[in-house]
Amino acid sequence: MLSAPQHVAASAMEGMTALDIWKDDKVAVPALAVMSESSGWPPDNEALYRGIIPNLDYQLWSGVSHFLMIDKADEFKAALAAFLKKQSLLGSG
Repeated sequence: MLSAPQHVAASAMEGMTALDIWKDDKVAVPALAVMSESSGWPPDNEALYRGIIPNLDYQLWSGVSHFLMIDKADEFKAALAAFLKKQSLLGSG
């Protein structure tokens, strides 16, 4: 976002905070949430996510920033591969 034009960054932020797009619709597919413990999530964050996504693999990692996929790239790749394998979504290649 640092190199994005200002109108693109502003539009992205407006879109994320537009209350009319947020519904209580259930997510009916398996999902993986890998979260940074240092991000200040509310104590009930996992329960909130599970209320929307019943088949959720929720992981809260310590020692990482918002960019945990860079901070712990190998661990992130392993977590993603394990999730995809569990869901039978990982090819043999």
